Amino acid sequence: MRRFRVGVAGLASIGLLALLPVQALAVPEGTENDGDVVVSDTTGNAPANTETNTETETKTDAETGGDEGAGSGSDSGAGSDVSKESPDGTSEESKPGASGDGNSSDTGSGAGAVSAPKAALVLNEIDSSPSDWLEFVNPGSETLDISGYEIRDNSDDHRWQFPEGTMIDPGQYLVVDAKSEGVFFNDKTDEYEPGTFASAIGIGGGDSIRVYDASGAELLDQTMSWTEHAAIAGDEAAATLSRCPDVAGEFRVAPATKGKPNDCKVSSVVINEVESNGDGEDWVELANPTSMSIDISGYTLKDNKDDSLFTIPQGSVIEAGGYLVFEKGDFDFGLGGKDSVELLKDGERVDFYSWTDHASQTYGRCPDMTGAFTNTFAPTKGAANQCKAPMDLVAYPSSGTVSVVDKEPMFLEDSSGLDYADGFLWAVDNDAATFWKLAVQADGSVKFVDGWENGKRARFQKDADNPEAAGPDAEGITIAGDGNVYLAVERDNSDKGTNFNAILQVNPNAEGSDVVASAEWNITSLLPEVSANTGIEAIEWISNADAAGYLFDENTKESYRPENYPNAVAGGVFVVALEDDGKVYAFSLSAEGAVLLGSYDPGVGGAMGLDFDTNTKTLRVLSDNGFDGVMADVEFDGTAEPNVVLYERHPELPNENFEGYARSNACVNGSSFEWFFQDGAKSEALRVLSTPCGDQPGEEPGEESGSGDNTDSEQPGDDAKPGDDTQKPGGDQKPTKPVDKPTKPIDSSKGTLAKTGFDATSVGIVAALLLLAGAGVTASRKL
Repeated sequence: MRRFRVGVAGLASIGLLALLPVQALAVPEGTENDGDVVVSDTTGNAPANTETNTETETKTDAETGGDEGAGSGSDSGAGSDVSKESPDGTSEESKPGASGDGNSSDTGSGAGAVSAPKAALVLNEIDSSPSDWLEFVNPGSETLDISGYEIRDNSDDHRWQFPEGTMIDPGQYLVVDAKSEGVFFNDKTDEYEPGTFASAIGIGGGDSIRVYDASGAELLDQTMSWTEHAAIAGDEAAATLSRCPDVAGEFRVAPATKGKPNDCKVSSVVINEVESNGDGEDWVELANPTSMSIDISGYTLKDNKDDSLFTIPQGSVIEAGGYLVFEKGDFDFGLGGKDSVELLKDGERVDFYSWTDHASQTYGRCPDMTGAFTNTFAPTKGAANQCKAPMDLVAYPSSGTVSVVDKEPMFLEDSSGLDYADGFLWAVDNDAATFWKLAVQADGSVKFVDGWENGKRARFQKDADNPEAAGPDAEGITIAGDGNVYLAVERDNSDKGTNFNAILQVNPNAEGSDVVASAEWNITSLLPEVSANTGIEAIEWISNADAAGYLFDENTKESYRPENYPNAVAGGVFVVALEDDGKVYAFSLSAEGAVLLGSYDPGVGGAMGLDFDTNTKTLRVLSDNGFDGVMADVEFDGTAEPNVVLYERHPELPNENFEGYARSNACVNGSSFEWFFQDGAKSEALRVLSTPCGDQPGEEPGEESGSGDNTDSEQPGDDAKPGDDTQKPGGDQKPTKPVDKPTKPIDSSKGTLAKTGFDATSVGIVAALLLLAGAGVTASRKL
């Protein structure tokens, strides 16, 4: 008998949620967003958790007790006041958190776990996808008045309070969802206003939750940061982060039990990796995603033939978080190109996987132990599955010093996007949809261009006659070759509970401080469905000259060709970053609509900022503090899966909520610059990284040429140019078919953003003079 046994091995390479014990149970029914703050009774006591090797069972609402959503409203969208039910008379010993609650000592594990709080109100369960809700419990013996208690996510300007008169009885569970009515903090007025939970907070894939008392000073409960949505077998709807044991334990992945005690029973063993690549050395890896050992003696493995059975021998134990591998020779059947593997206990299926062709390497669960099966990048017998190409964080590529630009307040509090063009830095505030034009100084600091001290406010076309409308939640900004400003929008601030992903075209030279968008593209239907506050966060324009042959076009299955999109706005491609899945999506925009060209996964977790380097054809992607400020370079090469390099956060940059990023594209006065924009800060929101790069000639920053003021470029406001009212795509835009036979190729020399950089003749003259003088010139830069 040849058995390959491994305990806890390779777990450091998987994400936070894969580290946590997982409950492989079906999601309880009725977990949809009900729009109310709900207090459920405690008839569904936490299930016993005393066995170490039992298989789990699927529990319905009827089996676990308690009518989920009792006292809740409908899904019509209007939230209601807090409602509650009377206590069910459960004895004090069986109340949540009491010593006799029937749970075992299994408290879970993982970097995101936090010990249960001592405060009377306990944050017990968190759902971040597909809907946002939080569950609270009162484990005490007296009714609590939690009026004014405050919830915050990882940003201090995202605050929501329970409404006046909110009470929670002993042993009761209270659910706050996206539509729950309460009071939220309006950072534009510095006042609290009535509003839904979604008005203040969208729970992201990388986030954390904190709970404060009514004074806002005492932290009552909190989670550590997590880096991806909870999922069971790849199903985010089935899973939440839950305290295990219920109320008293640490957070780990468990089945969703909205308004009821957490389900913390031990889950079953899983088939984790299958080697069937045609080399004849077949093997099957089983894994234990729980925090306790599981004895699988007597279980059986089989392929797609009922008479091919292998009984697992006595003494076969998989340690907590460990793996156990059985190879061909242990079992006497082979794994073919079209086959399956099934794990059974007492004739009942525990896990199953089938395939129709040999794997290129192996088939494995991604994320390890918890996800769906996919082709892995390499066999990892007895260790965590290799779900991504091998990629290690490397040191940040720029040296130099980070300094604060705005020691005194310059911007509003919801700082988001940045873009650099022609010596000017452009910045946008998401809540006010206000954008600024700033002249870059020799040291990387900035000053408002004359007339831009208060910025300009962007407005939806639908609000043209309603200046009081809240307007776009403008998260990102880019300046295209036509001189227009393009904003990435994830919500209408008049309806913060609804995700609305859109790109707005705005003429920065338009008269007045309020500018109505000259064109809009609603791309919500072209992107994955996400919660309201986890949509597109950044936008970057790439000229056709830079995109041709480097970006990939999923519609044609080849590298991007501008002639396939002869009517492309601004003669280029627009790339947006989606916070929820951390991917970037490329679009071609025209008067007819938006065409999705494809997507790329930079591996940063939550994508918040973008910057394209025209010299290297590389897109840099920024993550926020939910993902430790990791950055990535996507090295476009014309394929669907370009190389990606991941960087550690710069050692002088604090791990704060930076959502904007931009780079200068020239070496000016011996330095190049990178800027970082922090959301939620009134001062010290803008930081600059100044990197020595040699004394290279280049245009002086801050000249009043204007972004995109190339004489060959289309100018905002010209007839039949972007900025004209003839370009008003409306409604959800469906992908249009690429033009098979373009009548007129795009002139890629037009509409490209004027770039600063090296002038070859000047460099040669300067270099020759320095050499004659006996000096050496060294120029080093990587944009």
